[in-house]
Amino acid sequence: MAGAGHQVVVITESSAESLTSLADAGVVIVPPLPADPDWRYLSPVHEYADRVSRTLASLDDPVDVLEAPVAGAESFTAVRVRRLLGGRRAPVVARLTVAPAPAPPVTFHDDIRAFAEDYVLRHCDAISRPLGGGARDRVRGVWPTPLTTDPPARPTIEDPVRRIVFLGELSRTSGVETFLDVADRLASFTVVVAGHDTPTDPFGRSYAASLRSAATILRDTGDLDEILAKPAILLVPDLSRASADLLDAAAARGAVIVGGGASAHPHVLTVPDTSPRALADAVLRWSDRPEELEAWSRAARHGTLRRCRPAAVARSAERLYATLRERPPRARRVSRRHRVSFVIPLYNQGAFVREAVASARATRCDGADVEIVVVDDGSTDDRTRRVFDGLDGVTKVRQRNKGLAGARNAGIRASSGDLVVPLDADDLVAESFTGKALGALADDDALAYVSCYSRNFGLFGGVLAAVGNVPGLMPFLHTDARCTSLYRRTALDRVGGYDEEMPAYEDWDLQIRLRKAGLLGDVIPEALFFYRRHPGSLVHRYSNAARVELIQYLMRKHADLLEPQGLDLALKLIDLWRNKFEPSESMRFRDTNDL
Repeated sequence: MAGAGHQVVVITESSAESLTSLADAGVVIVPPLPADPDWRYLSPVHEYADRVSRTLASLDDPVDVLEAPVAGAESFTAVRVRRLLGGRRAPVVARLTVAPAPAPPVTFHDDIRAFAEDYVLRHCDAISRPLGGGARDRVRGVWPTPLTTDPPARPTIEDPVRRIVFLGELSRTSGVETFLDVADRLASFTVVVAGHDTPTDPFGRSYAASLRSAATILRDTGDLDEILAKPAILLVPDLSRASADLLDAAAARGAVIVGGGASAHPHVLTVPDTSPRALADAVLRWSDRPEELEAWSRAARHGTLRRCRPAAVARSAERLYATLRERPPRARRVSRRHRVSFVIPLYNQGAFVREAVASARATRCDGADVEIVVVDDGSTDDRTRRVFDGLDGVTKVRQRNKGLAGARNAGIRASSGDLVVPLDADDLVAESFTGKALGALADDDALAYVSCYSRNFGLFGGVLAAVGNVPGLMPFLHTDARCTSLYRRTALDRVGGYDEEMPAYEDWDLQIRLRKAGLLGDVIPEALFFYRRHPGSLVHRYSNAARVELIQYLMRKHADLLEPQGLDLALKLIDLWRNKFEPSESMRFRDTNDL
């Protein structure tokens, strides 16, 4: 792309020394902005995606198109920003080189990575891939990885081939174990395993070290010229997990590729049955036909070099990028007049409620009227009762004490808005929250609610960056946003509002029930909710002490989300226990302070 005259920016943590060829070609190398130590994330996948998004926003010249691999979800936040906040932000192309790994999770980080990768695939502007025929109908661009230099001459195949090679990641999901099962059936063959190592053996150690020593382990596929300098059959046990880049690189060097399953790659001899016996039989059948393999090898090299010419690849990418750039930016118009109801439950927090009301009143929200409903949930404090009686310009409800969930439900019943924002009496929202959240809801009928990151103030500060509603984790780990969201009233009515049996964590439970009902939410990646941390809050008065019982209640109530996980759930819980992971900010503060 740089050679075709485009300005190219690469955001990467790789060292500049390792990328001199890119810099020499005029590519701008930009390291991602550092992580903010005051921001807390549940997973490094999410943190890095935020860093990439902030780096994009910091560039002097905005980019026209962002392309990033699906694997690792580096564009997760950029896709989310574009989906929820719209405007002239760069369209995102997700590059799908292999199918997302179906690895059994052993830590909650696996669930979050899978959630983020799926989000990118569902909400990016286009999906590109090295080969056609993808299962997803949103594939818009198809181009291989360019071969910028001609590989060495291919080896001539004159005799039966007695060498099989594995290329790819050394991990639990790459198919290397199946490859070795096939190799066991080919006693006369030399076996070569080449690929980058990963810490995915059952104990998190080097996966390569756990492989059988009979195989030749080459740690780096950078030795491809040496690995394929002799005639070889490249055996790919599962083509859906194969890197198209490596297949092209191998074909250009004259390797004969035999793969299990279906493939759109033009130079693969496919074997429908992926069992070790069927793959071994196919290798034996082909290996004794040197003349046919020679012809296949010659055609594969010629065809790959023609397909992977840099100029042709650049033209394919340009066509997709131009289509995305020519689309007009989405106009963020609210099609009808809405009414937003702020519901503020109040129990003995007269010292703070005026600030909460003022925060709601200050909200900027074009296309909506705002009403404020304050519910005195049986306050026993005289000051609170006087403050409540003196509030002006709000709808007031007074009831006997029913708890936070009961007060919120009463406020929702007394409200008239088609959109509802629950706001606790000691918390605040940014002026822009409601307008941004309403714009996102107006753009996407599939959204039932929109939340945001939360900023703590008071006893301690910092920002909590919610990743979103990860269904397999939510019954025991709160991955979604805290407390305040903009809800469609129809969504709240459909699930029956808050569970009044819960003295705390009622917002957590509500989010689980919404997801189970097919009512999805999203999270604006900005800190627009302000969470007051003070000794008198419900968290310190009750929730922290009863946390185990509350989570056990959630797990029993939503066992249908946990039962299908079986052993995987036990592995994740053991991982949490082993690492002493503490997701609660208030608990971490309590453990380090006298409170």
